[in-house]
Amino acid sequence: YAVVGTNAGPQAVDRALSETARFPWVKGLVIRTTWPEIETSQGKYDFSTIDADIEKAAARGKRVFILMGTKSFSGDDKAVPAYLRTAEYGGGAFRIQIKRGGYGENAAIYNSRVADRLQALYQALGNRYNTDNNVEGVIFNETALGMAVKPLTPAQQQAQFSNLARVNIAARNAFANSNMIQY
Repeated sequence: YAVVGTNAGPQAVDRALSETARFPWVKGLVIRTTWPEIETSQGKYDFSTIDADIEKAAARGKRVFILMGTKSFSGDDKAVPAYLRTAEYGGGAFRIQIKRGGYGENAAIYNSRVADRLQALYQALGNRYNTDNNVEGVIFNETALGMAVKPLTPAQQQAQFSNLARVNIAARNAFANSNMIQY
């Protein structure tokens, strides 16, 4: 599988499919998306970009992995949808420092309400793509906390990983017929 780069632009899938067409051993593409790109408001999901990418790949006899991002590595990119950036969800994300300079975000799934919304997203993705023959599976970004600008408490760290385990069990159930990879 060839990975389509982050922020590679709207023609990235077309380019990747063209560049890999002569290599029959490339079974497909890993297409990246983020939580805010899919969940446009609470419980409202826009799968149109993923659907279009899957259709392009299928037309060339390729399959896709969907790489779902809940972390950002740029100050302009957001890790969570706007509706989570409220007191109800504890702001939804925490700021991380990037080694190469600058800041990004990580979803604050130590907050159980944020974890519940992430679980709902994964269930919606599974409902849509689990039985799609053009989808090889789903990949979830790395579990690392990152270098939090404001260090997480030990309780927050523990909750981050406990909630992640709960969310991943729900994701596995949602993608019962697909490959699932957790970085």
